[in-house]
Amino acid sequence: MHEHRRAAQARGLPTGAVLRMAAVAAIEQDEASPRVGEPNPKESKTERMTIRMPLFLMNGAKERAVSKGMTPSRWISALVQSNILQQ
Repeated sequence: MHEHRRAAQARGLPTGAVLRMAAVAAIEQDEASPRVGEPNPKESKTERMTIRMPLFLMNGAKERAVSKGMTPSRWISALVQSNILQQ
């Protein structure tokens, strides 16, 4: 059984709720951060970033990406962009 399913069962919550709780907690911590200004074309070059996360979150991200017809890296990139730009 996947970790996110175990965590959900332990809390008596649906699996998606555990993933949402983790995402909301991360977003709420970041809300106090200053807003990013308008995108600067000089800073639009993409860079690679490696992230580490618990397996249940990684699996959840992969499942969400597939459900949206995206690669996991593209889905995570879109999630970060949306959060930072508040769109």
